[in-house]
Amino acid sequence: MSKKRIVRLKLRKVKRVEQPPEPTNEMSYDMQRGVSYSRLQSFLACRQKCKYECQGWKRIESKESLTFGGLFHFVLEQLYEHVKGERPSQRLHQQMVKNLPDLLEGWLEDARADAFKRGGDGKMIERCEALVAGFMPAYVRFHSTDFTRRKWIGAEKEFRVNFKGFWLFGYRDGMFEEDGKLDVLETKTKAAISVDLNDAVGFDAQNLMYALATEIELHPRRVHQVLYNVIRKPQWRMDKLTDAQIEQRALKESSKDPKGFFVRYPVVIRRKNLIRFKHELEQKLIDFQAWLNGELPTYRNEGACITKWSCPFIRVCATGSFLGYDRRK
Repeated sequence: MSKKRIVRLKLRKVKRVEQPPEPTNEMSYDMQRGVSYSRLQSFLACRQKCKYECQGWKRIESKESLTFGGLFHFVLEQLYEHVKGERPSQRLHQQMVKNLPDLLEGWLEDARADAFKRGGDGKMIERCEALVAGFMPAYVRFHSTDFTRRKWIGAEKEFRVNFKGFWLFGYRDGMFEEDGKLDVLETKTKAAISVDLNDAVGFDAQNLMYALATEIELHPRRVHQVLYNVIRKPQWRMDKLTDAQIEQRALKESSKDPKGFFVRYPVVIRRKNLIRFKHELEQKLIDFQAWLNGELPTYRNEGACITKWSCPFIRVCATGSFLGYDRRK
C-alpha cells in the first residue's frame, strides 16, 4: 500500500501594497486665476482628460521630451533676459559667442536644480542637460539676428489680461522689437518637424491667443508677428553614451547642420484671423465655464487617446487606478 504524500504549504507573509488613491469629482480650477491655452486645448481635445487636470492629477513619471523642453526653455529665458534692453549690434553678438561658455555653466546649473524640483529623473536630466549644452553654441551663432537686429523687451513673462469678462493667463517665451515693430517669440521643442507645420502655425490658436493678450496688455500697440521658434530634439540612443559624448555629438552635428535642428516660422498676425479668433475664443470660454459649472456633460473623446503622443491619462481610463499619479493643488 503506497503512502500518501503529504504536502505542507508554507504561507508567506504578503507585504501590504499601498492602494492607489480614489478618484474624486471635485474640480479645483480657478477661473479667476485665468484660463491658460493648454487647459482650454485639453477641454477641446477631451473633457475627461481636462477633468483629471482640473482635479489636480498629474503623472509622476516625467518624459525625456518634456525634460529636454523644460531645460531648453529655461536656458533661453536666461539668454534673452541677459541681453534685454541692450542695443542690438554685431558687437553684442560677438560678445555673446565669446561669453556663452561661462554663462551657460551657471544657467545649466540653475536649470538642473529647477528640473529636480519638478521631480525629474537624475540620469534623464543629465542627458538632456548635455544635449542643451551641445546645442546652445550653434543656436547663438545661427540666430545671430537675435543680437544684431532685435531689441529684447522681456523673456518668459507672465501675462494675465481680461478678455470679454474672462481672464486669460499664460507665459510668453519672449517679446522684442525689430524695425519699430512689436513681435512675440514662442519656442517649441519637437522630435520631428512636419512639412505641414508652416501652414498650421499661420492660424495656430496659441500664437493668436498670445498676440491678443499682448495687444490687450500693451494697448494701443499691435503685434506684427509671432516668431515660432522650433528646436528639434534628436532621437539618438543615448543610454550607452556618456554625458560628454552626448554634448560633443550635439555640438558637432548642430554646428554642421543648424537648419536641421533650428527652424523658425515668422507668423504675421493678420487682422482677419485675429477677429475670427476673438469670436471663437469667446464661445470656447463660455462653453468651458459652463462645463466647469456642471451645465455641460463630461465624456471621453476616444480619438484623442493615441495621436502623435498618447494621452497621459490613458492608463487611468483603462484601469480606473490613479497609481503612478499625484494630485496637486
